[in-house]
Amino acid sequence: AAGTGSSNQNASGLPSVFGSAQIPTLPLKQGGTAEIIVKPAKDVTLSGTLVDKPLHFFDMGDGRLVALQGVYVLLPPGVYPLELNAALPDGSEQSYQQMVLVTVGDQPITPVPVPPEDPTLMISEDKQVASITEPATPSRYWQGQFTMPVGLPICIKDWFGTPRSLTYNGSPYSYFHGGVDFGVCSVDHPFDIYAAASGKVVFAGMLPARGNATIIDDGWGVYVQRLRSTFAE
Repeated sequence: AAGTGSSNQNASGLPSVFGSAQIPTLPLKQGGTAEIIVKPAKDVTLSGTLVDKPLHFFDMGDGRLVALQGVYVLLPPGVYPLELNAALPDGSEQSYQQMVLVTVGDQPITPVPVPPEDPTLMISEDKQVASITEPATPSRYWQGQFTMPVGLPICIKDWFGTPRSLTYNGSPYSYFHGGVDFGVCSVDHPFDIYAAASGKVVFAGMLPARGNATIIDDGWGVYVQRLRSTFAE
């Protein structure tokens, strides 16, 4: 660990401006979410990075700020930098860096080579989705746990992170399943799709590669993407 910008440190070794900092769940895992909680000094503006992603901090209402950041599912296991930056009211800055461990995720990932039919199509669509989900809304719309996005009976057809064995023509491309597939489990029940939590719809329409899509902003940088195929399995 390394701190820069001030020689004043608290008992935990952090520069005093940070007060306290914790990551409740360590080590981090591929495909998981890092929760970074910091209690800074008054009127301090926090920022930072995890690996190579910017951190956005939000007020928890008790003097603490929290940042939520996903860990890329194909990030090689190892140690990576977590950096915290504090901008003080007088214009000075303090920073702190700690290496954090990333381990293999709960779902083993073994990508398979999948040449996309049109590589530029997927690249363009990924950029479109990234631009939609880039803003980190400071309001938190959800309360409590997220619910299942489908009605009973629940039937999961495929899990997040499993390899996909699609066949296209084009250049090599590593591909894994980026979500969870909820299928039709009984012909006696309608297959309704629900929002898993309160939020704002920021996109609803057809994506060329993903199909019918709805993207919901749940706040604090959390987005949920709903895809619905035009056929039932």
